Amino acid sequence: MDKVLVNTKSAWFSKINWTAIGSAILTLITTNALGLDPVTQVKVLSATQLVQSVATVVFRTWFNNTVTPTSLGN
Repeated sequence: MDKVLVNTKSAWFSKINWTAIGSAILTLITTNALGLDPVTQVKVLSATQLVQSVATVVFRTWFNNTVTPTSLGN
């Protein structure tokens, strides 16, 4: 088995994790707290999901040069 050295960082500093957390918070806020009608809720949540998905791909592809310790095998 080959071994590779990689930089590691805490999961607290993961851009992907923070993108998902931000999306979840926005989802919770827009569901009923803002009093939006159902059609507007669907539009906002669809846009949120689109932005989160694109941001995740961008972060994974071009801005990910570290891994979290728990993502490594033994």
